[in-house]
Amino acid sequence: MMRCSTCKFWDEINKSLGSCHRYAPKPVIKETTESRTSCTIVWPRTKDREWCGEWRVKVEVEAQE
Repeated sequence: MMRCSTCKFWDEINKSLGSCHRYAPKPVIKETTESRTSCTIVWPRTKDREWCGEWRVKVEVEAQE
């Protein structure tokens, strides 16, 4: 089933929320007080049942000893 929770690019944060690592994180610039700005980068947050059309099957890798 195509959804974020089964996509190889999705990194789970909790049961129903995660972040998409399909593309590089995006910068977010925020205006703060006194004419200052701050910049951070973020991965897009998605819910487990969403999907974007870039979905790729997540292949489970068995742990090797």
